[in-house]
Amino acid sequence: LFILTCMRNFSSVLYRFGLLLCLLGISSLWAQVELPAAGPGSIATAFGAEQMDVSFLPAGEPGEPGDSPEAMWDLQFSHNITATPAAVGNAGAVFVNGEFWVARWQSDTLSRFQADGTYIGAFLIPTSGGGTLSGTRAMTTDGTDVFIANNTSTIYRIDTATRTISGTIAAPITQARFLTYDSLANGGNGGLWTGNFNTDITLINLSGGVLQTIPAATHTLGGMYGAAVDNFSTGGPYLWVFHQTNGPSQGTISQLQLPAGTPTGVFRDVFGDLGGNTGLAGGLFIANGIVPGEATLGGVLQGNPNNFLFGYELDFSPIQNDMSLTSLVSSNGLSQVPERLLEPIVFEASTINFGGNVADTAHIVLQVEKDGAPFFSDTETLLAVGSGATNNIV
Repeated sequence: LFILTCMRNFSSVLYRFGLLLCLLGISSLWAQVELPAAGPGSIATAFGAEQMDVSFLPAGEPGEPGDSPEAMWDLQFSHNITATPAAVGNAGAVFVNGEFWVARWQSDTLSRFQADGTYIGAFLIPTSGGGTLSGTRAMTTDGTDVFIANNTSTIYRIDTATRTISGTIAAPITQARFLTYDSLANGGNGGLWTGNFNTDITLINLSGGVLQTIPAATHTLGGMYGAAVDNFSTGGPYLWVFHQTNGPSQGTISQLQLPAGTPTGVFRDVFGDLGGNTGLAGGLFIANGIVPGEATLGGVLQGNPNNFLFGYELDFSPIQNDMSLTSLVSSNGLSQVPERLLEPIVFEASTINFGGNVADTAHIVLQVEKDGAPFFSDTETLLAVGSGATNNIV
């Protein structure tokens, strides 16, 4: 039980309480926080991570929490497709037969781009009733055909040679917004993961039968617009989801572990890489052959004012040593305590082991500073923290 009481000594010198230091991490990670003065009875505090101590089993090279291998998230390309006849309103995208197809969600127009982003032209997909297929949100491929979801309960199978509808699948959901082909599903016969903004994620066979459901409460994502199955990265399979809410921005790619569908804690804020652009997550895909010798995790950012067709290098390896402090709450909600509020204060810290290795020993250091100098410290120790395990320390 970590209870810290601010006290006044007999010589009437008030001990002012600073910021709780509750740090958990690995190796040489260093951070500094400096709080502005808040008037009489408060103190600004700085802290560093020299006192962190986490050891793992099996032993491995230390890494920094939250980091990914350098090759993963290298931005391979970012094409401003607003400057082409494709204009704005682009959402779904797929790479097939050496070129990109990009769909406009409020239109029946699909645009074609070369692998280097050069605009080729546009086409329409005719329907049996004499019209054209409209409102495409998502596209995915099994390597031969393209499957299209247009926010209805029907999934369309497209012959890529003729660019015509060769079949349909009755989906068990009313609005299929995202769609991704999984070659390992249904015993290797293939299937499709699909869903809408804030729904469960459903895996269906190629006849529309439900194979699996990931509840929304499990995946925890919101505003889902694009998805891509990753069956070849280390530690997989994974489902990458491009979503608009429950992330650092409205354009976040997050990773789910399959088959359970639980978040791995790996994510990427696409806005931060494209720079100076605002907007919403769009479609997502995984492909080979865009950049020689590399796999690509790509998609469409429905930006304002520009739409971007982008791609990251997909070279994911799970971080083995990655234990993090996820929250820190004090009973009075303060990090600086004025004289009039001196009273016992209770702190609660939460941790999670995102890494693949067991954290053999993890020390959480609590430190109080007075006038910039250490005044009180204590240590809580966690033992044998398994991969994915969470802990609350009070």
